[in-house]
Amino acid sequence: MKKLFNLYTVIGILVVLFIGLPVLAHRFEFLNLRGASWIILGAAVIGILINTLTGYIASGNVEVHRMGLNFCGISLGASLSNGAIQLTQNENTLPGLSAFPNWFNFAWATENDVNQTLSFLGTWFVLSIVFGLICAAHTKTILEPGEGTILRIRINTLLPVIEALSLLYGTMLVGLYVVALVMKG
Repeated sequence: MKKLFNLYTVIGILVVLFIGLPVLAHRFEFLNLRGASWIILGAAVIGILINTLTGYIASGNVEVHRMGLNFCGISLGASLSNGAIQLTQNENTLPGLSAFPNWFNFAWATENDVNQTLSFLGTWFVLSIVFGLICAAHTKTILEPGEGTILRIRINTLLPVIEALSLLYGTMLVGLYVVALVMKG
């Protein structure tokens, strides 16, 4: 029963993050969501929830640290594919990027919208690698805490923090993926 409660808790958190935050961002005009954007957002949320459920079915448990690592992998693939598409196009593949603040859309670095998109995608790619490596280290620490008793005690004490950080990093990066999908719409 506790495992099922953990699944519901994680699903609730993901729904709040990937539906609640975009609704608030739209409400306060930070994110301009139009008709197609809502469909794209809904499809992304369904994909994230299916990923979470399949992980639960495969392991019989909600492994939050692995979810973070999986989300980093999804984000890495998305940033690479979006970057490859942008490199083959002469026009901006993420036209919605210009609607975001200058610090987010790289307008402070270049006036060319294609270069702004490439800068955004390059930064997203690097963040995916860095946070993916951190989440991989977290997973390794959780699965193989070391031989020493003191280290195991410390790991067991910090386990919820390590898992939460992994989920935070992965969720943040998948959030960028969702934003990129919405920018296409």
